[in-house]
Amino acid sequence: MLRERLKIEAEIIEAAKRVEARYHREEQQLALTDANAAAEFFRAIAPSGKRLHANVDEPRVMKYIRFVEGHVLKWRLFTPYMSGLRKAFEIGVGPGYLFRIMIDLYGTDMRGCDLAPTKNRVFRDLREELGISARVMTHKVVAGRDIPIPEGSEAVLAFWTVFTETFSLDDHKWFVAQCREKLVGPKKLVLLFNTGGYDECPEIFEWYQTFGEFPLLTEGADLSAGPREKKMSQRDKAAFCVAEL
Repeated sequence: MLRERLKIEAEIIEAAKRVEARYHREEQQLALTDANAAAEFFRAIAPSGKRLHANVDEPRVMKYIRFVEGHVLKWRLFTPYMSGLRKAFEIGVGPGYLFRIMIDLYGTDMRGCDLAPTKNRVFRDLREELGISARVMTHKVVAGRDIPIPEGSEAVLAFWTVFTETFSLDDHKWFVAQCREKLVGPKKLVLLFNTGGYDECPEIFEWYQTFGEFPLLTEGADLSAGPREKKMSQRDKAAFCVAEL
C-alpha cells in the first residue's frame, strides 16, 4: 500500500508541475508579441523568480502548484478515516488532490462540487490535468438550498470549508440533516472546518461532539510533518470531525 501511495502522490505532483510549466511557456509566448499582456498574465498566474521568494501580488491559489508536495502529502493524515468508501461526494474540490488520491488509492467513486471553474483558472487547469473535471459540478453550498449529493453516496467530505464560515448552529443542523437524508450505508461525514467563525462559536463545537468524533485530538495520531508536508495548527486539529449519521 505504501509503494502504491508513493506512486500516486508522485503522479499528482508531476501533473501539477506540468500545469506550472505550461503557464511559463504561455507567458514566454506572450512576451514575444505583447509585453503588457505578458506582464498581466505573470501577475495573475505564474510567479516570477522574484516573487518566488516574496509572493508579491501572487494569487493565493498558486500555492497549490508552487508548494504542491506539501499540499499532496498532507492528505496522509486524513485518508485513513476515509478508507473503504465506495462512493463519496466532496464539497469544495479545489485543486483535486484528495479527489484523485481517493480514486487511485481506494477505488472510491468520487463526485464533487465547487464554484464555477471560470472563476479560478488554476483549479480548472489542475482538475483537467488530473482527469477529474467531468466528475465535478458547479454548485455553491448555501444554507437552506438543496445540496446535490449524488444517489448512492456513502460519505460527504469537506475540508477547510468556506461555506460554513457564516453558518449559525441552525445552519449546521440543516447541513447535517441534508447529509443524513441523502447518504446511504455508513452515512459518513468527514469535515475539517475553516476555523474562521468555527472556534468562536463553542455551541457549534459542542453540538458536533454529541454525535461526532475528533480523532486528531483523541486518538494520539502522529501529527508530525516532514519538511515538505503541510503542518497542522492546533486549531485545525480541533476542527477535524468524523461522524456516522
